[in-house]
Amino acid sequence: MPKRPSIAFVYFRPPEAMPSYVARDMAILGEIAEVDWIRSYTGPAWRARLGPTGWLPGRAMHRAISGSDLVFQWFATPSAPVVGARLARKPSVVVSGGFDVASVPEIGYGRMVHPLSRNMTRLALRGATKVLPVSEFNASEVHRWSPRTAVEVLPHGFEPRPAPAVERAPRVITVGAVSREYMLRKGLEDFARASRALPDIEFVLAGKHVQEDAAEHLREIGGPNLSLPGFLPAEELDELLGTSAVYLQLSRHEAFGCSVAEAMLAGCTPVVTRAGALPEVVGDSGRYVESREPEAVAAVVREALGDPRPLESHERIASRYPIEARRRRLHELVGNLLP
Repeated sequence: MPKRPSIAFVYFRPPEAMPSYVARDMAILGEIAEVDWIRSYTGPAWRARLGPTGWLPGRAMHRAISGSDLVFQWFATPSAPVVGARLARKPSVVVSGGFDVASVPEIGYGRMVHPLSRNMTRLALRGATKVLPVSEFNASEVHRWSPRTAVEVLPHGFEPRPAPAVERAPRVITVGAVSREYMLRKGLEDFARASRALPDIEFVLAGKHVQEDAAEHLREIGGPNLSLPGFLPAEELDELLGTSAVYLQLSRHEAFGCSVAEAMLAGCTPVVTRAGALPEVVGDSGRYVESREPEAVAAVVREALGDPRPLESHERIASRYPIEARRRRLHELVGNLLP
């Protein structure tokens, strides 16, 4: 039996701590090759010599890359894995997914805000054989910093779900880690303030309390109708999404919006800003807020509650972003680069 090709799968967390979309890609690649995880950041000794977070590969990373046939890196930072692939004459594929190519200076978000990390990410983008942005908006961010990079937009993919229930509870939900960063970037403060403008409607913010002071702040500015249950097991979250009428996402930057897509697949009608890729994902199946003022957000939410579109929301995600489309293209693209 011929030996299977090998892929060095690069991410800064081990497989058991990866987000579902990263772990899913690792499993998909495991269908066509042997896949070994390597940590994307070099150790402290190499950081001291080569700059913060790894401009160049350390010895362990270099050995792992040299023994593989291809490097597959989630997020275009740091540059060490791509540089290692170039030194070892191996092809490399980088998925750009958000913070790595973002620059939102007003909230201090994105690796491209700061010159040092910007140049490191540019080095990775320019050195990669192929870069796979997750949306057209994400691709525009890549091209802003590295116009000649070989890019192919490859959106996230989602597992199929049965058609959602049409009857929905008059509930507004959002999902996200409760942290100071997310209060701004994901608009959690705006979500909490909107709850005060709709005191007769239940608002739920589901997500791990990363910083308890952030949770306390949201409780203070939100109404008594706002609940913060913390992290919910998958079954409970599915039940909540599958019965809620509106999913409210007031982000200032979104490279894609996986939580929005998951909620739509479950039948929630999205109410979103026009930030980043949200209009790509939502299309005309949801509604858009043009102001973050609580009364303005509340007015749009009221409209969505009065005209929910569970089947339309579900169908948009199911037809446009099936996991099989991502699986098929990853197999083709990576397979063509493997020996």
